[in-house]
Amino acid sequence: MTKGSLRSSSIEVFVTYYPVSSSCTGGNFQSFSYNVDTMELYKVHSLYDYFFNYFDVLLPGDETQNVNVHFSGCEDNIFLDACYNGGCSSGHVGSCIDLSSLLVAIGASEGNTDYGSILIDLRGPSCTSVIQVYMQYYAGSYSCDGGYLYTSYYSDSTNLYNEFTLYNFISNYFGVTLPSITENVNIYFAGCGDKMLWKTCYDNTCQETSLQHCIDISSQLVRIGASQGATNYGSIMFEVTGPPCSSFSSFSSGGVHCLSEDSKVYSSTFEEMNIRSIKQNDYILTFDPKSNATRLTRVIGWLDKKENAVVGFREIKHEMGYLKISPYHLLLIRLGVNRVEAVFAKEIKVGDKLLFKNSSVTATSQVIQVKNVVHVGAFAPLTMDGTFLANGVLVSCYAHFPFHQVAHLGFAPYRWYNALMADFLILKLNIYIGLLKALLQWSNIILLVKLLKLRVVA
Repeated sequence: MTKGSLRSSSIEVFVTYYPVSSSCTGGNFQSFSYNVDTMELYKVHSLYDYFFNYFDVLLPGDETQNVNVHFSGCEDNIFLDACYNGGCSSGHVGSCIDLSSLLVAIGASEGNTDYGSILIDLRGPSCTSVIQVYMQYYAGSYSCDGGYLYTSYYSDSTNLYNEFTLYNFISNYFGVTLPSITENVNIYFAGCGDKMLWKTCYDNTCQETSLQHCIDISSQLVRIGASQGATNYGSIMFEVTGPPCSSFSSFSSGGVHCLSEDSKVYSSTFEEMNIRSIKQNDYILTFDPKSNATRLTRVIGWLDKKENAVVGFREIKHEMGYLKISPYHLLLIRLGVNRVEAVFAKEIKVGDKLLFKNSSVTATSQVIQVKNVVHVGAFAPLTMDGTFLANGVLVSCYAHFPFHQVAHLGFAPYRWYNALMADFLILKLNIYIGLLKALLQWSNIILLVKLLKLRVVA
């Protein structure tokens, strides 16, 4: 998802500070310059820290420690934005910025202190590369009603998806201190274009909401188990258009072969783990239909791992729960007492029987509903066994291959190398994904030959 050039680009910032002048005049001044990349340019600082860290200048007044500043804009249209207690004002880079007037405008000063003035010279990144995020925070409302605090900031297609704690996000941008539990709640954007989402995660449980609607933070925290509902955390509205969906090859079911981010896998004690949290060389549970027993299988890599991809899934509801899986991913169904077959998720229909296993139940679970849904996040771990339990359902690691055993055979060399040289292995899975594609073509030819033979016999 990274655009590439933005991360390595360097921007030189020239600043001249006039400590006793409001109009950038006179001989008493200090000049500084520093280099930042695009990611750092738009970073939020306290005004006090900005001057102290970059220029070793101590601004007068304690209030400057509570004033947040950051650059916004692009190319020659760059601004220095200052915010205090929800009030914001801007000064145009390239023109003299009277700090005293700026602090009065946002309510951080009554005008009794002279903070001097600054003249900044810089050229920002291309306007086609930056994304502006507009935000309105309603501290006392569940439904984005009444008074609000407003701010905006600029990002790029890489930085846009950075993860924050909810505590830091609200504190940095709005100057509001939330209860300490929010220090353990992570938030981030996902999606693309006008299909952007806000994701809130706590203890491996996540909740996603479209940015086209008011987001009730209190309800989100209840859903993910971070709150009992007694505290009002406010609500927030966003206006942001993400990078074009055309730049995300994963927006659709085609080419994506995985499970949704809210899928759970199991440890040896059947402790649930979010699929996005597992790592290579972790052990998770799979199920053997022949012996009717579970066993641990080692994760040896990822066939697909796209945390911010917008993906089309088949949501399969069954008697024991649900599973969201991409249409061409394989999962196992029981066709008879001793017959188990791997089929594409798109072929699953009401009445089919899934193989289900959790800490207390081993059963076939009948499908009761199938529908198409869109979610963010796509994950497909590769295990030594080629299968694993996801939300209790036995699924294959493979997709786009009509035969599970053929796909598993295709990855045999990778498994052998991993078993023998796991500590020294450098080989990457994309080599074997190419092999899988070749096997797919071969297996399709075999399938076609079988169909032709059947027609001849008939």
